[in-house]
Amino acid sequence: MPDDRAPTVAQASLLRPEALAEARSRLGAPVKLLGVSGWALTLFFLVLLVAAAVFACTTHYAHKENVYGQVTPMEGSLRVIAGRSGIAQQVLVHEGQQVVAGQELIGISSAPRLQVGGTLSENLRHTQDSQLRAQRQQALAHLDQLQRQLDEVEERRRSVAVDIVKLQEARRLQESRIQIQEQAVSAAHTLTAQGMLSPLAMRSRDDDLIAARQTLAALEREAEQQKSLLVQLAAQAARLNAESRMARSETENAEAQTAERQMMSEATYADHLTAPTDGIVTALQARAGAPVTANETLAIIIPKGHDPRQAPLEVELWAPSRAIGMLKPGARVHLMYDAFPYQTFGISHGMVRDIASAPLMPNELPVPIDTKEQVFRIRVALDRTALNAYGRDWPLTPGMRLSADLILEERTLLEWLLDPLRANKQRGG
Repeated sequence: MPDDRAPTVAQASLLRPEALAEARSRLGAPVKLLGVSGWALTLFFLVLLVAAAVFACTTHYAHKENVYGQVTPMEGSLRVIAGRSGIAQQVLVHEGQQVVAGQELIGISSAPRLQVGGTLSENLRHTQDSQLRAQRQQALAHLDQLQRQLDEVEERRRSVAVDIVKLQEARRLQESRIQIQEQAVSAAHTLTAQGMLSPLAMRSRDDDLIAARQTLAALEREAEQQKSLLVQLAAQAARLNAESRMARSETENAEAQTAERQMMSEATYADHLTAPTDGIVTALQARAGAPVTANETLAIIIPKGHDPRQAPLEVELWAPSRAIGMLKPGARVHLMYDAFPYQTFGISHGMVRDIASAPLMPNELPVPIDTKEQVFRIRVALDRTALNAYGRDWPLTPGMRLSADLILEERTLLEWLLDPLRANKQRGG
């Protein structure tokens, strides 16, 4: 059978004899192989396999969880926390200022602004102040009227008292006159009996005595009337005094009600944060006109006697539940401060001191964190309280925000590679 690979006659006339001989050979010419020997290649792959096994068994990789938090004093500090969301209308202190217990630090307003201008609480206060002024003016006018009436009554009482004294004096004089007339009538009766005085003259003296007695009775009657009038005036004065006291009481009650409404309005739309103790203001976060959120830490008070520059510091982190399952006290933490970029200042380190046993809701946190799930507080002890860069130490201060990597566990590469197999086996079992 002819060789299909052999060239045709036409092709043979065009090719050299050596090329035709090479084409007729099925195996061709022997070729010398280039490269390493088999045992060297085997040894290379064996060494590579051993190196990969050693690398997989000795190289450790960490399981990390990124969380957020801030620097806080380890002990002896008190937080000033916003009780409501709103706008910081007043910031009455500055960083490092000495304050006393009860001193107002920050004023927060949550009142909505009205179309007519100003906030609702401001307009309510102005309206209530106007009402209070009107009530006071009305009360003062009423009290002035009552006082004038009381003055008139007192003047009449004094006049009646003087009249009573005069009537009593006139009564005594009239009684003396009656005694004299009675003696004269008695003498006239004697003279009439002796015929020395006419009966007509005797009758005239009797009439004078009767008239004097009538005058005395009239004086006594008028004196009784004046005494009765004096009693009535005293009762009227007492009534006016009672009305004055009642008017004052009503005014005070109205003022108290207005003040109560103002306090209720202020309690509804305003919050005045005060210093819980004597101390120094640190980590002041509030700025006038800036918004604040409920439960946000706006300042930290270092009690009097503690130097905030020398106070021991720690880091307070807030981690979700998935981050604390394998976290134990003593675990390492990598810290990256917002104020000191880690690209320049490097990464700081710490160690977990304590893990809270109960979670907090996001609205209960002392610092604003963008999360919708419950978080646990983690306290971290710092290796250093200052960072070194540019040839100097940069101290940490309370309130500095940071992010951190929690080192949950460290395993070798081989363990990480075999972990899915173990998990499948456990699920299958």
